[in-house]
Amino acid sequence: MSWKRICWGLYLALLVLAAAACSRSAAEPIEVVVTVPVAETRVVEVVREVEVTVVVTATPEPTPAYAPLLNAPADTLVYPLSGDPATLDPQQASDETSQLVVQQLYEGLYNLRGGDAPVAAAAQDLATSPDGAVYTVTLRSGLTWSDGSPLTAQHYVDGVCRVLAPEVGNPAYYLLTDVASIVNARSYASGDLADCAQVGVRAADDLTLVITLERPAAFFSRLLAAPLFWPAAPAASLTNGPYLLAEQAPGNHLTLTRNPRYWNAGQVSIERIEFRIVPDLAAQLALYERGDLAVSGLPAADTPRVQADPAWASELRLLLQPGVSYLALNAQAAPTNDINVRRAIASALDRQYLIEQVLQQPWHWPAYALIPPQIPGYAGNGAGDAYRFDPEAARQGKAG
Repeated sequence: MSWKRICWGLYLALLVLAAAACSRSAAEPIEVVVTVPVAETRVVEVVREVEVTVVVTATPEPTPAYAPLLNAPADTLVYPLSGDPATLDPQQASDETSQLVVQQLYEGLYNLRGGDAPVAAAAQDLATSPDGAVYTVTLRSGLTWSDGSPLTAQHYVDGVCRVLAPEVGNPAYYLLTDVASIVNARSYASGDLADCAQVGVRAADDLTLVITLERPAAFFSRLLAAPLFWPAAPAASLTNGPYLLAEQAPGNHLTLTRNPRYWNAGQVSIERIEFRIVPDLAAQLALYERGDLAVSGLPAADTPRVQADPAWASELRLLLQPGVSYLALNAQAAPTNDINVRRAIASALDRQYLIEQVLQQPWHWPAYALIPPQIPGYAGNGAGDAYRFDPEAARQGKAG
């Protein structure tokens, strides 16, 4: 029904009512019933699908706390190396990696164990002449090579001769020619002297080694603990140290096993050493965290994380290795041939900032001299007061 029809119906009804009202006074009231059509009203719910994107934010899981783990057997040490050893020749090993491996295979006269006094290794006794120029070393009796053949004083003489030999190329030979100055060592190292028997190192008998210096050297007893005095093996496969080389896989690992003929084998509790070649410190730390390494280096980026975790921090060990990192300048070419420029550069370096903010390893010390702590001659941190961080002095092109 249309709205027009409804309206007309209402209009007619109103007219009828009006007529009835006008005639009431003249006639009896008339009851009129009017039916008015009403449109039906409906409420219609319109439902439509709306695409809704629901964003679910996962509750982040906290980084698992570090838990100590070691997967190797109790009698095995798994230790990382930054690279393959350059050599396993005891007289040629000069880099840190080579010496670390070689000192497990060979043993010298003495060892240094954290103190100033050397600890006897292959040596049993040391005597010094009244003038301080002659040192007599007595070896332990019964020393042998790994095949059971006797190890004698002559093998230690041969070791010194190889260190001095120009063809071997040991870079530390100068400690015996110029620092300690063994008799005729300089002439032999330079090639002017062909016979090492004329050098001041000789075997008085199988157990006695005699070393004669050109002049007394108070530090020489400590120098006897250096790799310079490792013995020369009669064959490359022979060793006299606590371990034997069992396997070498370049780029991957080296495996050492305990030497049963080592004179102090009863004190060697680790049966097997596995050196793994892991050049990257971050990779080392990941292996350590998984329990696949017993030791790891610490990348600077991970220092805050390790120090903040009590479990990590409890395993952090600081091994002081005396040394100096320095910036070398060409004093022959401009502009660094000007001493004022060099002084300005020294004053522009904020060593403490580099240690704390760049390396993020606060156990380093700022260096103001070339001789580091724990080395005789160290003058202390006050030695370089004139070249401490001073931006104004650096801008002026001078220090102090």
